[in-house]
Amino acid sequence: MPTPAHKGNTLKFTPKELIALGIFTAVYTVIYMAFNMLGAVAPILQLVGATLAALLNGITFMLFLTRVRHAGLITLMALLLGILVTIAGHHPISIVTALVAGIAADVIASRGGYRATVPTVVAYGVFNLWVSGGYLPLLFMRDSVLSEYRRQMGDQWADAFNALFSPAVIILLIIGTVVVGMIGGWIGRRALSKHFERAGLA
Repeated sequence: MPTPAHKGNTLKFTPKELIALGIFTAVYTVIYMAFNMLGAVAPILQLVGATLAALLNGITFMLFLTRVRHAGLITLMALLLGILVTIAGHHPISIVTALVAGIAADVIASRGGYRATVPTVVAYGVFNLWVSGGYLPLLFMRDSVLSEYRRQMGDQWADAFNALFSPAVIILLIIGTVVVGMIGGWIGRRALSKHFERAGLA
C-alpha cells in the first residue's frame, strides 16, 4: 500500500482528527472493558481477556492511524485511556504509564509517516504498555492491592489472583504485552489491507 504524504509533526489537529480520536478511543475502551470483564469470573481469565482485547484492538488502532495526520494523537488516545481506567478504579500510575507508552508509540509510528507497516506494528506493541499501570502496583504495594481485591471479589478470588500473578509473572506479562500487541498490530494491518481498504473504509 502506498504511503500518503504526512502533514508533519505539528500538534495542530483538525476537527476530523479529534472526532476520530473520540470515536476510536471509545471503540477501543468498549472492547478493552468487555474482554477484561472475564477476569471477574476467574483471575486466569484476566490474562485471556487482556490478550483477546489486545489482538482485536489491533484492528481498532490501525483504523485509527488511517485518520492520523499529525503527531500527538496516539499520545492523546493513550492518555485518555489511562484517565478512563483510573476513574474506573486503577492506580493513578496508569496515567503515567499511558502517557509514556503513548509518546513512545507516537515517535515510532511517525518514523513511517503513520502508514508504514513495520513502524505501526511496533508502535502498537509499545502502545499496549499503557495497560502496565494496572499491574505495576502489584510490585510495590501488593498487600494493599490484594486487600482491596479481597474486599471487592472475596478471599477465594484474591487468593487465586495472588497465586497466579507473582512478581515474576507480572514482569513477564509486561514483556508479553508488547509481543501480543505486535501480533495484534500485524492482524490489524492484514485486516486493513484485505477488508477495510477494499471496502473503501480505510
